[in-house]
Amino acid sequence: MSGCVVLPMLCLGSLRSLTLEFGEPVALAPGSSRGEFAAANLPVLARILEDQIRAHPDQWELWTKL
Repeated sequence: MSGCVVLPMLCLGSLRSLTLEFGEPVALAPGSSRGEFAAANLPVLARILEDQIRAHPDQWELWTKL
């Protein structure tokens, strides 16, 4: 709603070796209210996270053990 650019970021590696990858800006749909904005854009953002998890499952498995 603020018009800020949203760049997906992916952190890969460990304490010894860390790689940061930035994706292309996400094209967010405008909304006339917070609820409308969230309804239009949360599925897009969730899909980006899901794609990252599927591409690098070994990086996410540790989070399930916390």
